[in-house]
Amino acid sequence: MKTETEIIEITVPARRQEGERIDKYLARAINHISRNQLQYLIDDHQVLVNSEPVKASYNITPGDEIRVSIPQKPKLEVEPEPIPIDVIYEDAKMIAINKAPDIVVHPGVGNSNGTLVNALLHHTEKLAETDSPIRPGLVHRLDKETSGVLLAAKDDETHRRLSGQFEDRVVEKEYRAWVWRVPAPPSGTIKKAIGRHPRDRKKFALQPQGKRAVTHFSVLEDHEIVSLLQLKIETGRTHQIRVHCKSLGHPVVGDSTYNGRTKRLKALSVSDRKWGLRILEIMTRQALHAYRIGFNHPWTGKWMELVAPLPADFLRVSKVLEEREEVFYQV
Repeated sequence: MKTETEIIEITVPARRQEGERIDKYLARAINHISRNQLQYLIDDHQVLVNSEPVKASYNITPGDEIRVSIPQKPKLEVEPEPIPIDVIYEDAKMIAINKAPDIVVHPGVGNSNGTLVNALLHHTEKLAETDSPIRPGLVHRLDKETSGVLLAAKDDETHRRLSGQFEDRVVEKEYRAWVWRVPAPPSGTIKKAIGRHPRDRKKFALQPQGKRAVTHFSVLEDHEIVSLLQLKIETGRTHQIRVHCKSLGHPVVGDSTYNGRTKRLKALSVSDRKWGLRILEIMTRQALHAYRIGFNHPWTGKWMELVAPLPADFLRVSKVLEEREEVFYQV
């Protein structure tokens, strides 16, 4: 069956000055597709200038003939499922949920159902179409083991407006994480570029030629063997917090990918190892939680701050640490 394609043709007006990048120019000229989708079209040679494919960095010139081919989105095949979700906020345009740990956000290889997207499709009648038919509505993502606040859009224009805020770094993202030991100094900023790991394509690592990544951290609770961090990220690189925390020498508790679940126990005293083991018995996943997100409502413009309270396993770790301190510091 032949796939339908939307064709958009633009002639750069003669009055326009040279030098503007084509991706920025088209982002304003075509308002019904996201910047991510536009970048994909450029990379896929669906954007031609004077009948030739160009890169996103191409500088337009007056008189340029631009042709953009937008393939029809495939039919959505993800099925709704009655999976409970914890709704933090919802209106006619968007929904914010407190994602539980250990639920995959969207279908993929090996998990065609039982995901958050399946649950959202059951909860609401409509979600925005995105660049992928398996990720309807999603504005951003969280790892399977990461809990916390997650946004989804119910229509395409809302998705475009929210995505634009993420791309323009308007959105404030704050996390909580239990990490091994206590950073010194107790607050600071990590500015280290991140890229794909050179040997393991499923992992990321510090890479001088990677993408800019900035994480601000501060210690909220100091328990010697572990500490609770507040983390605010300026950029949203894949695995950013986990890679940055490891680079500090204080990896996220329970993060088997970047630390090994029990590796740090060897560095604890014999008396503290039993407490470390109790923490790992509670924290069966990586101890990372998307605590707060701040953004402008895509339609009213009102600044919103949504908070996902700390989950039960985070709170249980605090109780175990209080028990430890009662034992160690009792008079």
